[in-house]
Amino acid sequence: MKKMLGLVCMLLLVAGLTACGGSSDAKDTAKSKEIIFWNPFTGPDGANMQKMVDAYNKTNPEFKVKNMSLKEGDMYTKIPTVVNSGKNIPDLTIVHAERIKQYVDSDMLMIYDDYLAGFPDIKAENYVPEAWNIGQIDNKRYSVPLDIHSFIMYYNKDLVKKYAPTALDDDVVTFDEIKAAGELAKKDKMDAVSVSWVKPVFLSLYAQNGGKLTENGVDPTLDNQQAKDTFNLWKDMYKDGITTKDGEDYFQKFIAGKVIFAPEGIWMQNNAKDAKFDWGITNAPQLSEDKNKMVNWSSSHQFTMFNSEGRSKEKNKRRAKIH
Repeated sequence: MKKMLGLVCMLLLVAGLTACGGSSDAKDTAKSKEIIFWNPFTGPDGANMQKMVDAYNKTNPEFKVKNMSLKEGDMYTKIPTVVNSGKNIPDLTIVHAERIKQYVDSDMLMIYDDYLAGFPDIKAENYVPEAWNIGQIDNKRYSVPLDIHSFIMYYNKDLVKKYAPTALDDDVVTFDEIKAAGELAKKDKMDAVSVSWVKPVFLSLYAQNGGKLTENGVDPTLDNQQAKDTFNLWKDMYKDGITTKDGEDYFQKFIAGKVIFAPEGIWMQNNAKDAKFDWGITNAPQLSEDKNKMVNWSSSHQFTMFNSEGRSKEKNKRRAKIH
């Protein structure tokens, strides 16, 4: 419901801005009464976004939304191209939080501050602080959060009961518990854990090992023992034959009931619903049982508007005040 409210507020805001100045699209957006909305939701979470857009469009707004879900890599390649060309710039975009500063440094994003006065629900109190604060740079607001999305771990309740009956007693599944379950599951040709998206898997364990991405805020610090320990732990589990194999569809294998633990994003829940067994979700795998040392990787999708010469700033201000 909060996501739906946030989407509606942003669409009303963008509709006001588009009505006044239009966008730089080749097509005259103002005349077509259409908001071009780019986002990276091509996975299972894409169905959720499409439902929200459809629900908004069914309210018969003056400006309907054209939902354009693009592959993440393709979208991030297109964005600087269209912004630099001044053509086909989307009216509204969702990008990952870690991209915001990069776009601000490149002077690509519109500042929201002048346009939010008419939208009292878009305020810090209604958002998780970490998600809200990342869009505020040098006292200027460049983005509004859609969500916080975390990399967690799915588990097969029946297989946990059989191979790791005490692993979830404290809501912390350790790598040692995964390894022990894997040794028991080998004889039944079951995998203890799936090897999935490297970035969040690495970042979570790297932080648990005490690794830092940077010491000075600029230069990366990845060539170190903590990074080696992180990769070697997964490498050793793979060699021991307790993980899914290279080339396998690891999450489909989990859904087929052949994997005990499946680290993946919260966004995979739509796929997990296809499983014919009882499953649950818990924290990402941990080195320690100490909850004070627990690390889960998270990011945030953020609404942004890229600079477009086709938008009239003065008209935008007057129109935004109406809302």
